[in-house]
Amino acid sequence: MVDIKGKKWVCSVEHDAESYVVNLNQGSCSCKSWELNGIPCPHSLAMLREKRLNPLNFVHDYYRTEYLRITYEHTFIATKEEDMWEEARGVEIKAPGKQQERQPEIQKKVRTWGNNCKVSWKSF
Repeated sequence: MVDIKGKKWVCSVEHDAESYVVNLNQGSCSCKSWELNGIPCPHSLAMLREKRLNPLNFVHDYYRTEYLRITYEHTFIATKEEDMWEEARGVEIKAPGKQQERQPEIQKKVRTWGNNCKVSWKSF
């Protein structure tokens, strides 16, 4: 997270007729999404966009690559090379049958976060 303690970064964000309080100093929003998953919610993204701040700087540290490396450094055990694999006994492996035709893919709706939020700066 970015250290922004020198300024008071609190504002009200209106979204779908509801108002949310975003506090960048605490990394929080009144919708509670940001606190729960560590990723800025759409309301905080609207505020970050308004202030021209990079949202990636406000993602919780446990999503960073170095934390993932620390978490899993002792967990993975390398597998043997293929020529050292044990041969399966008593199991006959057959090639898969004819594959069914796939249904056409449905285009997913593209969502944009924070585009329909109105940021208003108020004293809290």
